[in-house]
Amino acid sequence: MRQKQRTISERGFVKAAFYLMIPIIIQNLISHMLGLSDTLMVGMIGEAELAAMTVANTPYYVLTILLFGVQSGACVLVAQYHGRGDSDAINRILGAGMYAGFFATALVALVIGLFPEQMMRLLTNNAS
Repeated sequence: MRQKQRTISERGFVKAAFYLMIPIIIQNLISHMLGLSDTLMVGMIGEAELAAMTVANTPYYVLTILLFGVQSGACVLVAQYHGRGDSDAINRILGAGMYAGFFATALVALVIGLFPEQMMRLLTNNAS
């Protein structure tokens, strides 16, 4: 017997996908609104301060890209192992992704917290 091929127009699929999208949309909206409000507030102080904030946000941006890559790779592996029904492998992958994210974040926070001037000198040669 041939199985019915699922289409994207199925009501259940669209509803489930929509429910998955809502928290992601809200998180991205909050994150971008925070960045916008920071830019507006610091921009009212002055141009040099706004430029300094932009340079100081560079390590955060690089860390965000790194974490997004690690978690995206973990999602692909989780989907594969979910298809196989291997929950032990899923737990190991999620644990490894969480540990990698935690240690990368802790390392960046430690380096920036201990050596802020040196990090800023790496990113710009403008002292102001």
